[in-house]
Amino acid sequence: MTDALSLKLSRPTALRGNPFHGLVKGGQLTLPNAATMPYPQPVGEHWQRGSTALIKHPSAPGITRTPEQQAEDAAAGLQWWDRAILSGNQLYGKELPGWIYIDPNGDRWLVTTTLSTAHLNGGTCSVTLSRFGVLGGAPESYTYSVTVPNMGQATPTISGTTGTRVQRYHSSPTGSAAVFEVAVEYSQGYERFWRWRAVGWVEMTLAGPGAACVGTVSVRKTRAQTLGTYIEEYSNLTADDYYLIRNPDGTRTVSQTRSGDWSQVAQHNIVTSPEQSGFTGWVAGMLYDEAGVLRELTLDNLAVTSWSSSPLTYNGPATIPVNQEFNGSFQLSQSWTSTLTMTYRLAGAVIGTFGLSISESSTETLTYTNGFPTQDYSVQVDCQPGASFSLSNSGPAQTIFMGGLYTYGFFVNRAPVIARQLQQWWFAEGEPARYLLPCPYRYSNQVFGVCLWGQPIEFGETLVTADYRAAACTPGGSVVLPAVILQKHDTPNTFDLFAYASHCPVTGQTARDSEPVCYV
Repeated sequence: MTDALSLKLSRPTALRGNPFHGLVKGGQLTLPNAATMPYPQPVGEHWQRGSTALIKHPSAPGITRTPEQQAEDAAAGLQWWDRAILSGNQLYGKELPGWIYIDPNGDRWLVTTTLSTAHLNGGTCSVTLSRFGVLGGAPESYTYSVTVPNMGQATPTISGTTGTRVQRYHSSPTGSAAVFEVAVEYSQGYERFWRWRAVGWVEMTLAGPGAACVGTVSVRKTRAQTLGTYIEEYSNLTADDYYLIRNPDGTRTVSQTRSGDWSQVAQHNIVTSPEQSGFTGWVAGMLYDEAGVLRELTLDNLAVTSWSSSPLTYNGPATIPVNQEFNGSFQLSQSWTSTLTMTYRLAGAVIGTFGLSISESSTETLTYTNGFPTQDYSVQVDCQPGASFSLSNSGPAQTIFMGGLYTYGFFVNRAPVIARQLQQWWFAEGEPARYLLPCPYRYSNQVFGVCLWGQPIEFGETLVTADYRAAACTPGGSVVLPAVILQKHDTPNTFDLFAYASHCPVTGQTARDSEPVCYV
């Protein structure tokens, strides 16, 4: 910013402001010329440490620099902006208890509020505006009472949570609006990849000069509206069984219709429709654009399993003579593919899609020799991303059921339970299967993606991995970032392999790392 809102440089200059911008990591700010300088690292929960919000004064003058000054700036790694970034809760290295409101007169105010979980069912909160960016003397301050409506959190009931909170999530460039997330906590170790999950959204707006301001709180999304639509459809099955029917003359007939004196020799179900589960339209975030328009960031998380399922093929006599044992065989070839697709949207437009699939194809023969059943079975499993696995065996039949699964497909629960089923997965050729938990992931308030959490199955194996997929979702769309793959060898059921990311609302850059990063 080019006024007293900003820091004043220690050396003489025609500009007043903070020209030190870039990415902060490990308490060091890297400038555009690759020089570094100490800088406070934004704090908070892992996703808050890279969160950003644009601050833009409507009347801020443009930046004018001569060619000589531009060359000096570039050499020194300086960038003069007519706007600023709220980084985490930090402005120019100083932690703030609220956000900045620029009123119609152009005056700046630090906004704090008591809006909290105490107001889930409605009530009255206070909003305090303290003059900001004025040098010298105690700041001018005004406190207002604001009516809070019921936030619509009564239904549906959500189980397994350990807390509820209302917390500011993002603010508009002029600070005339701020959106608050109503979230429930999942503190269990296996849920901590996304500990606080949205179940509602409320907005506070400010209008008028700081000395005569009118505050309003409105519900943007109730719980039912936030959680989106749940889909759960099971496959339809058609029986494809075989029986031996004893006839009055002592012979037996092979039939697919059960009647009279019968015994079953093969059991099978033809799958005639796909199976799907998951949710669409879970409002995982809400963000203001540069014009101050509030936009929904939603997640669709859908699992679909499709089958290629045919009837059994029978080879053998139609009728078994009196006092003879049954000799015949049943063959089956089948396959299925299960896909998991996570799609992030901003204001309805897709900003990123992530897909995984597991497929299984098998052949099976159930053979009766003098009434004794044996089974031949082969299967291949393919994981994407991942590896393939195959096996075959033969021997006495343990069951007459045909068409069983060696592994299983994806299943998605109702939001806000966004990832809970452990999926058997082959990560690398020649290695045993491990568990996979595909986790939607919030890096920061403006950056989202997917983490593939790998866990051991085999006794004695200890390796735990967190594979953050290269693509990440930002307000500008999907970006491809350097890979982040983290590992450990303890507490396999507790997620603590966090990755961090930040999006710059001024330059549009996005960065990700295994330690906290934030643009300032």
